[in-house]
Amino acid sequence: MKKKRQISLLGKKSLGLLTLERLVYWLTTMGRGVLVIVEFVVLLAFFSRFWLDARNNDLGELVRQRRAVLATMAGFENDFNQLRARANKAEKYLYGEKNLVYPLALLSRSLPPGLVVQNMSTDWQLPSPRAYLVVKVSSPESLAFFLQRLSRVKEITKVKVSRAEKKSLETGTSVNLIISFNRLMNKK
Repeated sequence: MKKKRQISLLGKKSLGLLTLERLVYWLTTMGRGVLVIVEFVVLLAFFSRFWLDARNNDLGELVRQRRAVLATMAGFENDFNQLRARANKAEKYLYGEKNLVYPLALLSRSLPPGLVVQNMSTDWQLPSPRAYLVVKVSSPESLAFFLQRLSRVKEITKVKVSRAEKKSLETGTSVNLIISFNRLMNKK
């Protein structure tokens, strides 16, 4: 029996004689190695995509949580900033104006018995610092006495009665006053 021969497409000449044949042999063997390495890199990229997707989802969730926290804190921050502005304004009046107590002391010393201050607001801005009073008077004599005392104080430039309203005999008369102070009071 005859031996079966394998079919060779390269021919019967031995490899290695021609440089072109050596180059083709080297490229085919190295090409296989390069293909294996490239396939390995592609597989690594494919599997690392799952890890990167999970990491991206975690970071996205963290960003959404932080945005929610910031959105809920925005209202608190606005309230806090408004409160801080009010506190700064009060601090300016208390520490910036050294004569804030002096005009109030002038008014309190001039109050006669039978006159009650219901409401008081102030505007200490130049050129004319003012105090706005709502007083309740039990008798016209006590109002006249109060106005007369205020007109004698040299730091007060003007006293104006803006409105007087009598509701009943028991409650007395409600009077709105605007008291203008001297401009020099802020320098004391």
